[in-house]
Amino acid sequence: PFVYAIILNLFRGNYGFHEDKRIRKMVDDILSKYSITSFVETGTARGDTAYYMAKKYPELDIWTCEPNYFLFKIAQKRLGKEKNVVYLNSEEMLNNLFFRFGNLPFFFLDAHNKGKNPLKEELKIINKNFQKAIILIDDIVLKEPMEGINHLADIKHLLDNYKLIPRLPSSSTGYLLSFKGITLKGLIY
Repeated sequence: PFVYAIILNLFRGNYGFHEDKRIRKMVDDILSKYSITSFVETGTARGDTAYYMAKKYPELDIWTCEPNYFLFKIAQKRLGKEKNVVYLNSEEMLNNLFFRFGNLPFFFLDAHNKGKNPLKEELKIINKNFQKAIILIDDIVLKEPMEGINHLADIKHLLDNYKLIPRLPSSSTGYLLSFKGITLKGLIY
């Protein structure tokens, strides 16, 4: 079953950022306007977003972590040895490897998790270790709080400036984009 799952995932499409073309365009704009030193993702799962970024930006230093061993192995096989897929939870990766991310990392954080939600701690670690960073948070709750998913009210005190981007007009979740210690360069979303 493990080999079968790996083979299936190797032939998956390039589904990064939930196939959201607006978010992909925004990420492209950010990478064209800023000297990003690395792309750091928390919560690899099957590696869709890291794979998308690795294919689109082969020169970019990609870091992604996954605490589930089965998913970690799938992502590791899919992304190959040249990208940094680590078998750690997000807090461990951010605490132990922050010095490898350079002086302007682009963080892609996941706001939801079954059980313990590490988003607040991730933001605290980023704030402690980086004067400048671009942070894109996935699945932030825009309307009513949902179990196991962070609501904006829970984290806005940890962010400099931010913009909310709904996933769909009727969706209760979306993205949050934050620029820490840097000036916006004509990005409007």
